[in-house]
Amino acid sequence: MQRSIQLTTPDVQAMETLGRQPNGRDHAVTPSTPTEEAEARLLTRVRLGDEDAFVRLVDQHDGALRRIARTYASEALADDIVQETWLAVLRSADRFEGRSSIRTWMVGIMRNIAITHARRERRQIPFSTFAEAVGPAEPAVPPDRFQGPAGRFPGGWVSFPERWDEQPERRFLSSEGVEVARRLIASLPPAQRDVVTLRDVDGWSSEEVSDALGITAGNQRVLLHRGRSKVRAQLEHAISESRPLNRSNGQVPVEPVAHPGLEGYYDRPADRVAIDAHVVGCLSCRASLMDISERLGRLTCVEFVELVTDFLEDAVDDGARAQIDEHLRLCDGCRNYLDEMRATLATIGAGRSRESVKPSAEVRAGLVAVFRLWHPGVSPRDP
Repeated sequence: MQRSIQLTTPDVQAMETLGRQPNGRDHAVTPSTPTEEAEARLLTRVRLGDEDAFVRLVDQHDGALRRIARTYASEALADDIVQETWLAVLRSADRFEGRSSIRTWMVGIMRNIAITHARRERRQIPFSTFAEAVGPAEPAVPPDRFQGPAGRFPGGWVSFPERWDEQPERRFLSSEGVEVARRLIASLPPAQRDVVTLRDVDGWSSEEVSDALGITAGNQRVLLHRGRSKVRAQLEHAISESRPLNRSNGQVPVEPVAHPGLEGYYDRPADRVAIDAHVVGCLSCRASLMDISERLGRLTCVEFVELVTDFLEDAVDDGARAQIDEHLRLCDGCRNYLDEMRATLATIGAGRSRESVKPSAEVRAGLVAVFRLWHPGVSPRDP
């Protein structure tokens, strides 16, 4: 049972100043995207006393607020913090400047309220929880999937990942796969679970998640990478289990064959166009170029799988991107792995509507009661 929040809560009064210019004047910024415009219209309706708009706002954001609040406090206290946050949102709705998304603005309010609670109770909010949760390295793919130092291609695949673009795989990913991904996300370590949920289920941007959880962009990507990799691995296992017994579970890399001209590939840029056109259809020559690339100390497969999230997040520099693009052109296994990861993200996203958990009837009723006290009648801002 949630305790009721009085309209004179000191935490909420402190939140009134959020969004106000230093000179004390309100400033409205015109939203720049359709989503921001829709959010601004919804908040305007709330400010004008539209209860349906407020309920819609609660349904959209309450779940994420509670998820984040529970990273800072116990579940019972987190519920109080979120309820105070909603009251603070009502009190300062007319001061929302549009400089960030509504959800980022609300999370900022909530974090300040959480800090106030922590100071009152003389305890520390574990803002370093997510940074500490990164912990030691976790391989995205089991090491035995790659060749060791004595292998023909050190750091290369023992057998290539499967392509998931055939009809049985597509059908599985759009049906049972969605539930497999949902269960796996729910079982992830808390930090990974929350980052994956906010990014890939709730659709938050990298910047929003980093700001909301108080972590660096780098730590956010590490947690995202580990969580996504575990979901991909579970989907791979589930797809393998669902295949007929006579279906292959991986392709063995092709052994290289010495073809004239390939040894000078990296020394004679003028020859690359013709060679590139040839290797598209020649597995042996692609393998030969991979062999040359390995000997030159360029990117390996085991290195690529650890960079795949940075690559998808556009968080690699031009030099690294050039090496990744070159590697993908030559390596069927890593192209398949990249396709699997993209299919994993699509499968997680397909469950977005299923994961949109609305607040309970009790929570919604309590927040609506707060809304009705705020408007119509005497505003909480009035003396």
